Amino acid sequence: MFTIKEATLCKRIISKKLKKLRKKHDEKNSTNEPESGSELMVLVSIYNKLNDHIESQNDSISTLVDTKILVVEDIQEIRDTVTDMLAKMGFEKVDGVNSAEKAWRLLNDAADSDKPYKLVLTDSEMSGKSGITLLKEIRQSEKLSSADVFIMSANSEHDEIVNAMEAGVTGYILKPLSFNTLQEKLEKYLPGEE
Repeated sequence: MFTIKEATLCKRIISKKLKKLRKKHDEKNSTNEPESGSELMVLVSIYNKLNDHIESQNDSISTLVDTKILVVEDIQEIRDTVTDMLAKMGFEKVDGVNSAEKAWRLLNDAADSDKPYKLVLTDSEMSGKSGITLLKEIRQSEKLSSADVFIMSANSEHDEIVNAMEAGVTGYILKPLSFNTLQEKLEKYLPGEE
């Protein structure tokens, strides 16, 4: 992998490119021109991976029990089950909402108060805005793009998984969720796992 110096330099270069792409994206959206944003999402994914690499090399990952997690699921029973599983794993700061629209407001409010969410676990299909759309919006937002986003879905079709990957997903978790599967997917975030 990269040395810290190499990763930091790459991160600076990508950061400049991201600023230009976000500006271009915002200008195109204001004129209603179509914009895939795929290059932007790929660069955000690379930026986040470089950032994780730098943090792990510096051993500067904060106490993981402080990791804020947002669960976005429109079915309350599933949302409560996921939240309970996360609590059993040792996460103390877990919130849940029933729509991508509410998640978007909560994510922005948390970022504005300098207490951003590190993880977002979102259902792929919900009434209203989908989880994939929420993922794309997070990746296109300068203040939210560093969040790790996992899609939870009963759909194992290749096209949906590829669509999520192209949008910059951190991970894809198939439903029905089990404690062991969720724990395995979130292993690097688990309290005490430094």
